[in-house]
Parts: sequence; C-alpha cells; structure tokens
Amino acid sequence: MKPSILAALISASTAFGAQAVTYHEPVQEVEAGLNTFGAGIDNWEEQHLGAFTYPDAHLYHKHAYIMNDTSSIAPMKKSPEQLDIKKVSVFNGTKMMDLYSFMRDRANIHNFVLMDKHGRIMAEDYWNGTDEKTANHAMSAGKSFTSMTSSIAVEKGYFKMSDPIEKWIPEFKSTPLEGASVQEFADMRAGVRTIDANYDDENGYHWSMGEWSTWDWAMPLAAGYNGFDKDENGNLINKQGAHGRLDGIDDFLKVLGQNVKLGNSHGEGYNYKCVNTEILGVVTERAVKAATGLSFNEFMEKELWSRGGFQMPLAVYSDLNHGRMPYSGGVNPTVRDFALMAQLMANDGVSYKGEQLIPKWFVEQVRNGNEDVRAAWKYKDNQEQIADADGFYINQFRTVHINGRKISAMVGVNGQFNVIDWKTGNTLSIFSSFGKPSGPSMIATFFNVIDGVFSAAEEAQSK
Repeated sequence: MKPSILAALISASTAFGAQAVTYHEPVQEVEAGLNTFGAGIDNWEEQHLGAFTYPDAHLYHKHAYIMNDTSSIAPMKKSPEQLDIKKVSVFNGTKMMDLYSFMRDRANIHNFVLMDKHGRIMAEDYWNGTDEKTANHAMSAGKSFTSMTSSIAVEKGYFKMSDPIEKWIPEFKSTPLEGASVQEFADMRAGVRTIDANYDDENGYHWSMGEWSTWDWAMPLAAGYNGFDKDENGNLINKQGAHGRLDGIDDFLKVLGQNVKLGNSHGEGYNYKCVNTEILGVVTERAVKAATGLSFNEFMEKELWSRGGFQMPLAVYSDLNHGRMPYSGGVNPTVRDFALMAQLMANDGVSYKGEQLIPKWFVEQVRNGNEDVRAAWKYKDNQEQIADADGFYINQFRTVHINGRKISAMVGVNGQFNVIDWKTGNTLSIFSSFGKPSGPSMIATFFNVIDGVFSAAEEAQSK
C-alpha cells in the first residue's frame, strides 16, 4: 500500500464534525500493508513487530472514536524553559550517552511529550514515522483511562466503590468473587489468581490464566483483540478460545466466576490481572446505563473527552457486537492527549479551563494511597517490589519513588508510561514498543529515562 493512501485513510478517519461516538470496521488496506512486513491483526503483539503495529493500531481493529470538542482545544504552548535532551547524559550500561539517543535507540520510544505544571511543552519528539496526530496503542496504560472515567460516575452517585461486586455483576453471586468490593478490583486486591483450566495449544489462543499470566486468552478473544473468524456465510464471529466463542466480556465474566481460583482473601494481596479492570469497566457501564442510558463510551465522551481540551478524537478498540472497548487496554490516544490526561491528574483533576473533571478525592488517593494498598503491595508474590518496596497500586495507577522522587504512573506492558512528578507537577508521556514486556529490564530502562528527564527539567526550571 502506498504511504499516501495510508495518510488519506488516517486523515479521513479523524475528520469528524458533530460530537457522537462513531464505530468503524477494520481498514483492510492497513492490514494488507502490514502484511507486507509479516505483521497484522493475528500477530500484532509479538515483540519484534511492535514498531510496525503499535502506531495507529486501531485502524486494523474494529474501532470507535470518542469525540473531542474541536471548539475547545487546549493550547499547546511552549514552556519558557525548553529542555534539549541531546544535552542530557544518562548511563547506558557501559558508559554515559545522550538522553535523546538512549530514548530512541535503547528504550525504543516512538514519541514523548514533557510538560510543566502549567501544561506547557518543555520537550517533545517523534520517531518511528509518528507525529503529533498518530494514535498510539496505550496497552495497560489505558486502565487508568477506565478508572478516571469510573471516578466521574462515582462522583455523580451512580455507584459506590464500596459496593459489593455482585450488586452490579450478579454473575458473581455464589462464586469465590462474591463479597469483594468494587474498590478491591480497582486496586488489583480482589484475589483473582488463576482460572482452573489447562487448554494450552500451539497458537496460544487456548491458554488459561496461570499463576504469572496477566490474562486468560479467552478474555481478549471475546473482546476482538486479535481479530475475528468468519462463519460459513462469511460473517464475522469471535475466535474460538478455551471456553468456546465468547460474545464479549459479559460472557467471559460468567466463565471467570465459574472457574476462578483466588490467590488470597479479598483485600489481602496485590495480584495484577487485567480482568480486574474489565470488571471495573463493566460495573461503571452498568451503573451509568441504569442512571443515564449512556454507554461507557458515550459517558466518557460527554463527561471527559469533550471537556478536557483534547486535541483529537480518542480511538478505542471495539468488540464485535456490543460497541464496548476492552477496559483493560483498548485506548489509542495521541501522545499530546496522553499528556493532557497526565495534566488532569497533576492539577488535582482540574482541566486547562478550570473545570473539575476528575474528582479531587480520586487524585489524592492516587498520590497518597492508604494502609490497605501499601500492605497489599508487599504481598509475597508481587514482583513489582523490585521497582520500589514502598510503592502501592490504587485506582489503576502505580505510585513509586525514583531516587527519592515520588511519581504516579499509568503503565503499559511495552513501555507506555504517563508519569506525574508530584514534587514539581511536571509530566512525562511516552509511547514505546520496548521488546521485553514488563520485568526488571523494562523497569530499569524507563526509570533511567524518567529520572533523567525529570532531573534535567527540574534543573532547567531552577535557573
């Protein structure tokens, strides 16, 4: 496919007028173009293909656009303190090198934006063929988008974080999940550990949720994460997984309730499992639907995306039949809009126009935590303690310390980081396709970047 055709497709996909969530089929020309390089919907998450498949990933998925307000876009002003990362040095394992090269070549970063506490850009750059209009797949950093939207519904009184989960998901009655609170799912403390099944096969689609896996493959297949099959009449149907062809997350939650094994009692320990976020999203959607008739996507558009000064529509994956995004990893924002989400948190939930969009209590919980989440973080099987033994996870955010600097972050598995420096109010928004998902290597690499950028920014601001 010629580059000009792809550019035209992207331009056409983002040129909307009226505010209304719109739904779109996968763009076959994009899939064909990726196939030229051995990439596409079937294998887009393979480590060596991320540089091809993460930019504008929504185009080869079934997707929706959550609309912004084009008449009320936040100004992208430059800060008077500009940071030249080519002049900042960081350690690369054997010697010092410039931060620009480390970010591009060692961390595989596609684009980034550094903002000061006033929402002014101190530095930004675009690599790997991306630009300021590229929609980047946020992976699990999108979990924080779900929780921020959920907090607005809580603030409006549509549900309570203390509600027992079976109030909104009756499918969990008389299962091991009964009695857990919505808050415990938001904090990864509900105890979800494994699905007791062993359906492994050579293509990976039948994997069950093991001790160290973050999801059961049936869950993303139910959401259309890896595309669809066709029936004998050529109609799209969900892919076959360990538990059959599940029609959306509601079907998967029934399977979860019937097969889940807990790793600890409700509230006791931190177990990072993507399905916790799916559960939070379903609770939010059902509560919002009951109160307003709106879907999750429509509610997010009305209360957040059309009011936050965002530059572009938010592209989100969509399942086959229900217009529902994967709550644990389905958003594709531009890096500037990613930065504006971090700015909302850094400014106590207040938009650039002075509107309180995200409840202040939510921001304070993310910044300060509580004894419950601190105790859960120390759970014996929490590998993330390598990052910071005194950290915590709450409301789909991680809060840790880097060289004494307290940060909170939205984090994706391949180096998608949206970070707030609570000391200065500066924010750093990064999209990457780092080749080794999660683990010590990724943590060390991106902590090196975050520490280098924030330290240099603070030094520039102090002069």
